[in-house]
Amino acid sequence: MSVVPGLAQGLSWAGAALAALATMVACSSSNGNASTESGFAQQYCALLAPCCADAGLSTNTSSCAALLSAFGQGYNPSAGQACLDAATQASKQPGFCSSMSMSLPACNDVFSNSTSSSGSSSGGASGSVQPGGACQFPSDCVTAPGGGASCLGGGFSSDGGFGGSQCVQTTSGTAGQGPCIGTITATGTETSWGGSTPPPTHAYVCDLTKGLTCNTTTQQCSAQVGTGQPCSQDTDCVAADYCNFDASGASTCTPRLADGSSCAMSFSACMTTSYCDTTSQTCKPALPTGAACGSGISTPCQSNVCVNNKCSSSSNAGLALFCG
Repeated sequence: MSVVPGLAQGLSWAGAALAALATMVACSSSNGNASTESGFAQQYCALLAPCCADAGLSTNTSSCAALLSAFGQGYNPSAGQACLDAATQASKQPGFCSSMSMSLPACNDVFSNSTSSSGSSSGGASGSVQPGGACQFPSDCVTAPGGGASCLGGGFSSDGGFGGSQCVQTTSGTAGQGPCIGTITATGTETSWGGSTPPPTHAYVCDLTKGLTCNTTTQQCSAQVGTGQPCSQDTDCVAADYCNFDASGASTCTPRLADGSSCAMSFSACMTTSYCDTTSQTCKPALPTGAACGSGISTPCQSNVCVNNKCSSSSNAGLALFCG
C-alpha cells in the first residue's frame, strides 16, 4: 500500500482519504493482533496519536477508526500484521512521523483498493481494469509489474472521438524513455496527458531525485537543465532555477529570487526555502512549525502544509483526515 505523497487535483474526497490512509499506515508504531480489520484499525488509530501531535494536530481515535473502516476495503489480515510489524521498526528512526515521504513495501497489500495521492496507484494491490479500459480512479486499474497505474482523462481528437478517462500502466523511466506522463517530486506525482490522441496503455514517470523530469514537448524523461535553457515548467529546471515566462511567451530557466524580491510575475520564483507572500508579492523566508498561517496560492510553511491556521511539521496534508 505504498504511495507517493502529495494531493492531486481532481481526486474525490474518498480518494483523498484512501491516499492519506496509504501513507499514514506507516505511522503505526507497535505490533499487535491485526487478524481483523477492526483490530487493525484500532491499533493503527491509537498509534497514530504521536504522529498527529508531532504535526500539531488533535487526535480523534473514534473518527479515525470509522474513516478507516469506511474506506479501507478488501482488508488482508496477514498483510496488515506485516505492515504493523514493519512500521514498528521504521518508527524507531528519528523524525519518522514528520518524514511522510517514507513508504513501506510491507504495507503494499493491506487494502485491495489503495490509491496514491498523486492520482496514480503505486505498487501493491491491483484493480481489474486492463490498460486502455475506462476508469474513474487509479485503483480501478491493473498495475504494471513493479510499477503502478494511472487513470488519465484525455482530450479529443480532430474527428471528435476519444473522451473520458482510461487506465495507463506506469513504470519509472530512465533518461530518453517515453512517452512519459508525469514527474515524481517530493510532494507527489502529478500525471497528465496533453496529446490529441488517447493516452498510451503504458507510460513512464520520471524521478526528480534522479535529476529527471517529464519533458512535455518530447514526452520523454529528460535531464533537468540549467540557467538560460528553454523550459515549459519549473521541474524542467535545476532546483536553483525556476521556469520564467517573459512577456513574449518565451520561457527559460532563471535563478530563483532572493528574499525581498518581487514575485508578482511568478509565485514559484522564490528560493526553495522561501515563499511568495501574496499580499506584498515579495519573497519571504518560509515559516517554522507552529507559526500562524492561512490559505493562499503559496503556502508559507517550511513543510508546505498549513493545518488549522498553523504550520504543521508534517509534509503530508492528508494526515489531517485521520487525526480528526
